[in-house]
Amino acid sequence: MTPEQAEKIIDSYVAAILKIKEKNMVQPLSDLPCSPGKIRYAHFVYAESLIREGRLTEEIGGALEHSYGILNSSFVEDADKINEAFKQYENNDDPKKKKEAGKIINNYGLSLFSLPEMKTELHNFFVDCSGNYNPNKL
Repeated sequence: MTPEQAEKIIDSYVAAILKIKEKNMVQPLSDLPCSPGKIRYAHFVYAESLIREGRLTEEIGGALEHSYGILNSSFVEDADKINEAFKQYENNDDPKKKKEAGKIINNYGLSLFSLPEMKTELHNFFVDCSGNYNPNKL
């Protein structure tokens, strides 16, 4: 994959992020321009080219970390189920139904815990490509 191809993939992915509907928690994987693995790989290819060219700014790096980090939590296979549970939870006064919806949301919530880990993973790659990675200093 060339840096140019990677940039196009990331641009298409960001466009998909921007299409997340207001009242939905998540979108289906089918809304992605390609597989999540290819999108993650594109982030690495593009970031490495920016670092080599001296064009990786704090702003661009932060945006890349954020888009990389939310991939697993914003696009899922069972988006309709999660979004419906979210709506049921918000709009339901029946404690039993609210509890059932809450269980579905809580199960999904586990993927949200990966956000900081994913952002850190890409950040560590930035540092490594810049020649400053030292695991003994962590």
